[in-house]
Amino acid sequence: MGYAVFRNDGIDSLISTEVNTDHDTNIRDRPSLNSMSVTSFPLASTGSLFSFHIEVHNFVGSSVSLTSSYLLASSPSSPVSGPVNDLTVISSSNVRVSYSPLTTISQTGGSAILSYNLQVDDGAGNFTDVQGL
Repeated sequence: MGYAVFRNDGIDSLISTEVNTDHDTNIRDRPSLNSMSVTSFPLASTGSLFSFHIEVHNFVGSSVSLTSSYLLASSPSSPVSGPVNDLTVISSSNVRVSYSPLTTISQTGGSAILSYNLQVDDGAGNFTDVQGL
């Protein structure tokens, strides 16, 4: 008595790949198994939707669980650079800062920019928030 865990290829819905080795005694012969880490995914599968089901086996036969799905995601990289900005001095106590937001995946690290924050240096290397955007 035991279990077998299957997944699809992340492209179609046919769940046919056994993620534990066929007849793996660490899975197949453990009737009390209640969790298993799946680390077997095709290369370059980030962003793919994987479907899983579990087969339970006993002396009489087998049965298949309901299907579960998992979106394989990765953590985005840090933005590669800050936005391009332009500072215009209006007066001794007034400046105007304009900037071009980061928009391409190569600039943003693969994730949408959630906010910008404008800071001012007091001349001694201490930065203070002026405006959170």
